[in-house]
Amino acid sequence: MPVLKYWDEDLQEYRLLSFQGDVGPTGPMGPPSIKGVVPDESNLPPTAPDGDAYVVLRPDPVVPATLIPVDPWHIVGAPGEPAFQNGWAAVAGEIAPAFTKDPAGRVWMKGMMNNGTFAAPSFTLPVGYRPPVARGRFSVQATAQNAAQQINVQFDGSVMMYGSDNQNVSLDQISFDTETVTEWATGPTGPQGPVGPQGPGGTASIAARMYASAFTPSTALAWQKVPINTISFDTLGNMASVANGSITIQQAGYYKVDGNMLFSTGGAAYTYIGAAVYKNGGQVCQNISMPAIQTYGSATVSDTVYCNVGDFLELYALNTQGTGLAGSGPSNYLTVTLAPQVGPAGSTGPTGPAGPAGSALVSFYTRLTIAGSVVPAAGVVPFDSVVEGNAALLVPGQGYQVTAPGVYLIAVNAPDLTPQMNLYVPGSPYAPAFFQKWTDVIMATTTGTIYVNLGAGQATAIGANANRISLAVWRLA
Repeated sequence: MPVLKYWDEDLQEYRLLSFQGDVGPTGPMGPPSIKGVVPDESNLPPTAPDGDAYVVLRPDPVVPATLIPVDPWHIVGAPGEPAFQNGWAAVAGEIAPAFTKDPAGRVWMKGMMNNGTFAAPSFTLPVGYRPPVARGRFSVQATAQNAAQQINVQFDGSVMMYGSDNQNVSLDQISFDTETVTEWATGPTGPQGPVGPQGPGGTASIAARMYASAFTPSTALAWQKVPINTISFDTLGNMASVANGSITIQQAGYYKVDGNMLFSTGGAAYTYIGAAVYKNGGQVCQNISMPAIQTYGSATVSDTVYCNVGDFLELYALNTQGTGLAGSGPSNYLTVTLAPQVGPAGSTGPTGPAGPAGSALVSFYTRLTIAGSVVPAAGVVPFDSVVEGNAALLVPGQGYQVTAPGVYLIAVNAPDLTPQMNLYVPGSPYAPAFFQKWTDVIMATTTGTIYVNLGAGQATAIGANANRISLAVWRLA
C-alpha cells in the first residue's frame, strides 16, 4: 500500500501521516494538536529516503500595509520653527504664515504677514524646503495698494519681499518643487488575484456658475447684491436660480467659491472695487482692490466654505464711482465647486486583477510662461515655455493643450500687462475679459487649446520680465 509521510521540523525526520489498511474500531479522542511550523524546504530532498511521497503544509504570508507620514504645517515664529526677521510679523486675526512639503517634494505656503523691511529676509526656510535654483519669483497680493508685489524665495531659504506695500502680504500663491523626490518606490508584481465584485458608482462633479449681464451699484461704500441672472453651467440642474440670483447647495460638504467683478471706473483712478461671497445673507469672504488703471478695474475673491444642504450663496460688490460693468457679462461671475471628499472606509473585498500603471501626479498640473521678450500688438499671448508640469501639454506660441473634455481650474498672472485680455477655453460659450489676474473653474466640452488673447492695437513689450507672465492649469475631473 502507498504510504504518505510529512517532515517533522523539530525531530528532523519523516513521520508517518497515513496509510491504507483495514478499518478498525474507533479509538478514544486524543490530546489537542500543537501548532505546526513552516519547514525550511531548501534542505529537503525531492523524495523521502525510503521512496515514499510526502507533503509540506504552509500558510499564506501576510504583508502589512505601509503608511506614508504627512508633513504637518510649520508655523513661522512657533517654538522649534523658523523665526520672523527684520520686523516682519503675523497679521492679527488672519492665518499665520506657515509652510509644508507634500510627499512629491513640493513646498506650499499660506498665511499673511506685514510691517517688515523690504529686500531683507522675513524668515528662512530650513534645508529640504528650499528651491533647487538661485531663486523663485512669485507675484503676491497686498491690501494697502494695488501695485504688484513680489516675493523671492532664495536658494539659501530666505523669503524676501520687494515692492511698495508691506501691509497684509498674502503667501497663499507661493508653491515650488524642491526636486528632492526623483523616483517612487515600488515592489515586485504579485500574482493576479480573482476578479473582485463591482464597486458602487462614483458621483459626478458638482459645480455651478452664474454671471450678471448688467449691474450699476450706488456710490456708497457698502456691499450690494449682484443680480447674477445667467447660468453658465449647473451639473445637477437644480443649484443655480435665476429668480433668486443665487446658488443653492444640494449636498453638504466643502465648496470652493470664486467670484469676480469687472467695472468701468468712469475715467477715475484709484476707485475702490470689491467682490464678496455671502452665505445665507452673511459675508464669508471678500476682496477689495484700488486699481490705478483709469478705465477698468476688477476684484477677485476665492475661498473654501463648508455648506449644508439648503444653504445659498450670493455674489456681492461695491464700487465707489457708481459706474456699471465693463467687459462681457461672463466676466462678472460666481462659481461654486464641491471639493473632493473621502467617505468612510468600506469592508475589504477579495483582490482584483492588477490595473495599468498610473500617470505621475504632475500630469494634472502645468504652468506655462514666455521665454521671449515681446508680446505682439494683437492676438494670442505667445506662451512658449513650461515652468513645471507636463511639457507635452504646451502648444508652442499659444497655450495649454486640452486632451480630453473636463473641468479645469485656470489661473492667469500677468502683472506687467495693463491692456484688457480675454481667456478662451475649447467648447466654452464665453471668453471672460480681465486685467493682470484671473482665476476660475471652467468646463471644456471639447479638445483644443486654452489661450489668452490681447485686443487689437494693444502692443505691449515686456522685456526681461517675460517669465512673470504665466498660465497655470489644473485638471479637476
